[in-house]
Amino acid sequence: MNKQQLAKKGEDLASQYLQSQGLIFIRKNFRCKLGEIDLILQDEETIVFCEVKTRTNLKFGDPLEGIDKKKLNKLVKLAQYYLIKEKISKPFRIDCVGIYIQGKEYFINWIKNCTL
Repeated sequence: MNKQQLAKKGEDLASQYLQSQGLIFIRKNFRCKLGEIDLILQDEETIVFCEVKTRTNLKFGDPLEGIDKKKLNKLVKLAQYYLIKEKISKPFRIDCVGIYIQGKEYFINWIKNCTL
């Protein structure tokens, strides 16, 4: 499985998981000049912008360790841009999902409201 296939599989698993937790799917892979948002969902009245990191081994650490302050800052700017572009005036938050895939098994770690 190449990098793009792994990312897509992780995003699909994360989307399914978050929807099973009651979130409503809005969009996947929103791209603009500022970058990309993996998943956009809604949790009650809150718009959720979700970064997904997927790994097949832990040689470089937990998948969530790949999300740093710089990435979170970028996600906040992307979220603000999306809300303005789509004329949405609802509260938002940034969530992060780490997925570790080992063969046919996978493990999901979901962190709500990641802060800087």
